[in-house]
Amino acid sequence: MKFEDNVPIYQQIIAFIKLKLITKEWEADQKLPSVRDMAVQLGVNPNTIQRAYMELEREEYIYSKRGMGNFVTGDNKKIESLSEKAAEKIVNDFIREMKKMGFNTEDIISLIKEKEGSD
Repeated sequence: MKFEDNVPIYQQIIAFIKLKLITKEWEADQKLPSVRDMAVQLGVNPNTIQRAYMELEREEYIYSKRGMGNFVTGDNKKIESLSEKAAEKIVNDFIREMKKMGFNTEDIISLIKEKEGSD
């Protein structure tokens, strides 16, 4: 994983893990890699992974079992909500950038319809 300089690493790791949850690469109640294994895999300090895991647990996307590790939430509605929020952010960012370039709503809709038909 390549990290950006302008965003804290733990936040980038949180986004990385959330993407794995959204895409169902990591499924409900699946055990996550240990803090140490994830740190080695991503080439970061274990404390950075621990901070990311703590934040994800606080947000209830993962849970921990004492002595067993961290696991993906079994609450599918929580993951669906995460997916909807991520999609909404992508759409909002897209619209904002298109409007910066001078496109109006009708232009944006027309462009999307044109591209949708070409797939």
